[in-house]
Amino acid sequence: MIKIVTDNFLYEKEKVLALRYMYDSAKKPGITIITVTNKQKYIKNIMDNFRRCLYPKKEFIIILNDTKLQTSLYKNYFSKTKNLKLFKVDSSYSLGECLNLAISKSNYNYIAKMDDDDYYGSHYILDSMNAFNYTDASIIGKATHFIYFEDRTLLNLWCQGNENTYATSVAGATFVMKKSIFNKVKFNSLNNGEDIDLLSQCNNLGIKIYSCSKFNYVYNRHASPDNHSWKISNDLLVKRSIKLCITKSYKRIVHI
Repeated sequence: MIKIVTDNFLYEKEKVLALRYMYDSAKKPGITIITVTNKQKYIKNIMDNFRRCLYPKKEFIIILNDTKLQTSLYKNYFSKTKNLKLFKVDSSYSLGECLNLAISKSNYNYIAKMDDDDYYGSHYILDSMNAFNYTDASIIGKATHFIYFEDRTLLNLWCQGNENTYATSVAGATFVMKKSIFNKVKFNSLNNGEDIDLLSQCNNLGIKIYSCSKFNYVYNRHASPDNHSWKISNDLLVKRSIKLCITKSYKRIVHI
C-alpha cells in the first residue's frame, strides 16, 4: 500500500523538484523561523525540525509561553543551534501576542511559523520561499496537506486538490510570510483561530495567499484533542480526509 501511494505521488514530486532546480541560483533571502510552545515534551521535535532545515540563511526564535518552562533546559538543549533566540513569557500571553513578539524580535524580512509538534521536511522552507519567485503572494502555505493520526498509525490527506493555486486560506502551521504585511495586519490576541483571523485580515486588504505543494509537512494528530488548539474530534477528521495508508514511518511518502 505504501508503494502504491508513493508511486502515485511521483509525478507531483517531479514538478516540485523541477521548480527547485529552476530557482536553484535565485537569491535566498534570510528567514526567521518562529515556534511558540508551552509543552516541554515537544522540545525534541522542535530541535529535529530546526536541525533538519537545510535553508542556508535563517534564524530561529522560540517563545516559551509558560513561566514554568525551564529556560536553562532549552538553552542547554539548543546550545549548538546557531542563530537562535529564546524568550519566555507568562502563560497569560495569547498565542497571537507571542507571535507578534517574535516578529518584532526578528532580523529578516521573511517569517515562517512552525508548530512545535508537527513535521517539517528538510526542504520545507526552501520550497515555500521559492514560491515567492513565481507568484505575487505575500503568504505562502499549504491548503492541502498530510495528517498523521498517531494512535491509528494512519496517514491521510486533507483538502485534496488545493495545491499550486491562489487561495483564501492555508493551514496556520504552514505560514511563510513577507514581514512587510505586518505593517498592515497583525495577529490578534487569540489562542484559537489567530491564524484564520490573520488570513481574514489579509483577504479583506487584498493581500494575496498562495497554496503550494502538500509535501514536506505533516500535521501530527495526537490521540486526545486536548493536545490541540483545534478541538475537532479525530473521528471527524478521519471522516473528512482521504485515507492514504497505515504506516509507522511516513517520511518516505511526504518528503522530497
